[in-house]
Amino acid sequence: MLTDPADLDRCFANVAALLAPGGRFAFDIYRPNLAWLTSVSPEAHVARQFRDASGRLVDVIETEARYDAEAGVLTGLWHLADSATGENLGVAPLEQRVKQYSPEDVSAAFARAGLRIVEYWGDLDRSAPTETSKRQIYVAQKT
Repeated sequence: MLTDPADLDRCFANVAALLAPGGRFAFDIYRPNLAWLTSVSPEAHVARQFRDASGRLVDVIETEARYDAEAGVLTGLWHLADSATGENLGVAPLEQRVKQYSPEDVSAAFARAGLRIVEYWGDLDRSAPTETSKRQIYVAQKT
């Protein structure tokens, strides 16, 4: 996880070093949703649900969620539980430490690495990016 802007710079510099002249690199990252990030709660809540391989509905319970606006980092713990019974499924909590990068952050990091953005989309369907896009999809080329 690239939680420090220097990590993003090193990642893109390594990509640029491996690409042939004119080579391309595709990069997918979520776009920060500041309205949602500033409303996260440290109280336990079901963040999402999914069905496991057996078809059982599983809750992803998020606890201790906090967003540090100055650092641009979201932290929290995820626990898995059977949705019907509440039974803990015995999975160790997953700590997420996610740096939120704006389009401006990503564009600047590409430029510092000598990569030029040649395509930019708001989702995997290649739709135009908007303020409400959930993703940032980039195709960058070595300059």
